[in-house]
Amino acid sequence: MFNFFAVGNSLRTSRTVFAAASLLTALWWVCVFDYPFWRQMHAGKLAELGSHLMPTIYFGALFFCLAIAVICLLSLLPGRLFRILLLLLNLSGAVTFTVAMLYGVLMTPDMVRNFIATDVREAAGYWSFGTLTVFLCAFLPPLAGTYFLHRPASVGRLTAAGAALAALLAAAGLVFGGFQTAATVIRGDRSIRYQIAPYSLIYSGIRMLTKDESPDGPRERIIVDPNPVMTVRPEKPVLFVVVIGETTRSASWGLAGYGRDTTPELRKENVLNFPEVEACGTSTDVSLPCMLSRVGRSDYSRKRILAEESLPALLARAGFDVSWIDNQAGCKGTCEGVRKAPPEKTAALCGKSGCYDEVLIAETRKALAEAKPGRPAVLFLHMMGQHGPAYWERTPEHLKVWGPECRSADLSRCTSESIAAAYDNSVRYTDRVLADLIRTLKSRTEADTALVFVSDHGESLGEEGLYLHGAPFLIAPGVQKTVPMVMWFSEGFAGDFSIDRAALRGRAAKGGITHEHLFSTVLGLLRVKSSAARRAFDLTARRP
Repeated sequence: MFNFFAVGNSLRTSRTVFAAASLLTALWWVCVFDYPFWRQMHAGKLAELGSHLMPTIYFGALFFCLAIAVICLLSLLPGRLFRILLLLLNLSGAVTFTVAMLYGVLMTPDMVRNFIATDVREAAGYWSFGTLTVFLCAFLPPLAGTYFLHRPASVGRLTAAGAALAALLAAAGLVFGGFQTAATVIRGDRSIRYQIAPYSLIYSGIRMLTKDESPDGPRERIIVDPNPVMTVRPEKPVLFVVVIGETTRSASWGLAGYGRDTTPELRKENVLNFPEVEACGTSTDVSLPCMLSRVGRSDYSRKRILAEESLPALLARAGFDVSWIDNQAGCKGTCEGVRKAPPEKTAALCGKSGCYDEVLIAETRKALAEAKPGRPAVLFLHMMGQHGPAYWERTPEHLKVWGPECRSADLSRCTSESIAAAYDNSVRYTDRVLADLIRTLKSRTEADTALVFVSDHGESLGEEGLYLHGAPFLIAPGVQKTVPMVMWFSEGFAGDFSIDRAALRGRAAKGGITHEHLFSTVLGLLRVKSSAARRAFDLTARRP
């Protein structure tokens, strides 16, 4: 009887088969896993090199030598460990290839952290039949080759080590001999190094684990001001609402001049409109801790931001009754030291994909009813907003205005019009929720109420071949970094807290506003005297 496994084991002991499997795996890494690298390089600024041919040959030879060296070095390990590590490399390469091809996403340390921080419900939104198909097409061929990549006894350790050394020397020769070529490409687009698969994902993961921290991790936070002072304490109830948007970009915001009227309800409420605010980052994990910190992008230090108390804790220290309601995957450490809870779920507004942001209206109504004279309250609301790629899931069916919508997590398979329709519907829904929040605040006429809304970061909807967000900040497109902000104040709040609407409107018209203004501006709006506030970033501060 034919014994397939016996033949397989015999093949695996063949020196020729091992060499062929090594060469084919290396070629797969260079030609398939690194295809996003070639695509990005050929789209970059290579005019000074004269042609694309020589850089392609150069990097192709370099990556091939590195792949052979890695495979031969790993083959010196025990067989099972060798296959496990090779499996991880192939998995890394397939993931990097898939997210680059479908979304144009780079697996930077920030993006790896985002994926780890994403909960199961959010992660499920990224998967579709198309996503799985692309991943399997990239992963299964080298996985099959791994079966034959077992160093046979006929290939001694010395031989394998010699082959690895020869490949490393060849790679070193290429690096030194073609340094100018490599430097020109890398300096022209520093992000391209995150497309060198299968190593980039592993590099980013190690860097994230060794040099970075989770914002939600337990830690003792430095008190930025032990004695902030509430200088205005009206005898009437006060509720100040800070709404943190999710993935709302200025490019699709009606009040910022977008062609579609995605903000008809806010337009009716006569809000103060700040159409273009520069975000501190291109992901929630970076932006949210930064925008609620006294440390901004101008003096950015993630370590310092995560080490210090955030704005909610400072307000609580000043005597405000502070709460955080989260309709997202967490506050990224910014709500430490204050009361926090998810919104109350209702059958009408919640399902498998989470809750629509309308659940935040009931939470605001409850906070408004509980607001008491003499103890001003601050309510932070973290929206689901336009969290993608499942934009169509963010809007109730009866409130959709534009269509047809893209209803696939694989955005590259949808038309730009259908992606825009799904996204714009969700922006219009955010507009409706914000306007309803304002109307809720208006309902208690004897209370001082106010609302500030600002998004955490923007989104790419296929421009320049990019989707979603999380691109490295220095090279991220403007649509990922430019977000809207609006403010609204009741007449009582404006009077009791001396809000100069005309001055704020004039400041909005001047532009140049960033997330860095939020911390000091909220303190200024609430008339909190604090050593942590910076006058230059307080939009309420009177200019000489």
